[in-house]
Amino acid sequence: MTSAASTLSRVLKDPTAAALVGHVGPWWLWSADARQLVATNEAGAAAMGASGPSMAVARDYGEAHPFASQIARLAPNLPADGTPRMERLRLYRRLGSDIVVARARRVSGDAVAVTVETGQAPTRAAAAAAITTLAVPAILFADGGGALARTASAPDI
Repeated sequence: MTSAASTLSRVLKDPTAAALVGHVGPWWLWSADARQLVATNEAGAAAMGASGPSMAVARDYGEAHPFASQIARLAPNLPADGTPRMERLRLYRRLGSDIVVARARRVSGDAVAVTVETGQAPTRAAAAAAITTLAVPAILFADGGGALARTASAPDI
């Protein structure tokens, strides 16, 4: 299996995937076979019953995992050109489950981005929060080139 760091680095070169980090609602970036959750935000981790993004990404998602199996089912049917599709998904939590309508699309060829729309515009604060929770070295840059946020393991540049 490809490491989470190399997968995340490759996938975030895709502008559609990179835009996820500013998304306020729950989002997940999965490998197309749904065996690896590449990244998520706090809201996405909480929706899956995890205490944070690092915990959600570190989990083992086998074929029997309820959420991963839904991603594995829908991924082969997503258009290769990245056109989004609306999908009904069931989120399983500790105290029950919810059905949500999510936007799913193929990104970077072999990854799947899933977002739950909240009606809120992406924000710098949401992007900075998502970056700081990653378990791999990462830096979020502003348009002018200055660093907006970084993980603890990111190098000083």
